[in-house]
Amino acid sequence: MDDRLRRRTGWLLMAAGLAAIATGIAAGHGLPLAAGLVLAAVAAHLIAPADRRSP
Repeated sequence: MDDRLRRRTGWLLMAAGLAAIATGIAAGHGLPLAAGLVLAAVAAHLIAPADRRSP
């Protein structure tokens, strides 16, 4: 996957994750909150530079 596409996908997932976290907090439900945390973790992995990721 191209590095620019990978980072763009990461930022989109980060926005979706933060929206899910905010929804979970506002609604008082744990499932959107947990899903948002998972999406944010996946996004952080995609945004990280390639030389910092372990092989």
